[in-house]
Amino acid sequence: MSLGIKIKHERRARRWTQKRLAAELDVSVQAISQWENDVTFPTGEKLLSLIKLGFDVWDEERRWDLVPSPSAGEAVPVPHVGTVAAGMFQLVEDIDQSEPEISYLPPDPQFPNARRMIFDVEGTSMNALQPRPILPGDKAVCVAYEDIAHAMPLRDGMVVVVQRTRDGGHLREWSIKQIEYYEDRIEFHPRSTDASYKPIVVPHDYDADEGTAVEIIALLRMTMTAYPIF
Repeated sequence: MSLGIKIKHERRARRWTQKRLAAELDVSVQAISQWENDVTFPTGEKLLSLIKLGFDVWDEERRWDLVPSPSAGEAVPVPHVGTVAAGMFQLVEDIDQSEPEISYLPPDPQFPNARRMIFDVEGTSMNALQPRPILPGDKAVCVAYEDIAHAMPLRDGMVVVVQRTRDGGHLREWSIKQIEYYEDRIEFHPRSTDASYKPIVVPHDYDADEGTAVEIIALLRMTMTAYPIF
């Protein structure tokens, strides 16, 4: 049983809503939803807080920052976590908290233990990416960057999902960008035929100007396109 399922079962056994558990742990409802769907995991501090609340989530033999290694050739569930759309900020409390759609994909051969997630692409901010553009309607299959950062430091050319938050974290934007890495800063660039899309430029502490926080949340591994059946 995954950590997320354990948390969900324990919460429901207490007849607690996600809002109630979020209040107990001083986190957002979105964080609880992502934990329960194994999109993200609690920090060590929040895991200890869950244990103090009586949640049976401790396992000496598991590292909670990684998912179990799948068997060779075994299709594994990958959740669809939301939309990447450059320039579109959403109120966090308005973001859909329902059960995510699940796709079943073969394991990632390079990162078999890292968490994966799928983003729906909107807009044309990456329609000129080389060697292959990312187009509206594509599904971006990614790995959680925090799971692989120790083995995959940032460098020029990486294509990543960037999260920007503002207004104290109440507004959030997810977008796909390509990295240009400099000594004093990282630039996250759109690759678009539309010149209205602009890069995000931040120093290496990842705190951008004008009260906007910037975080790399995922590394792009592949894209998928579903063709309609007429």
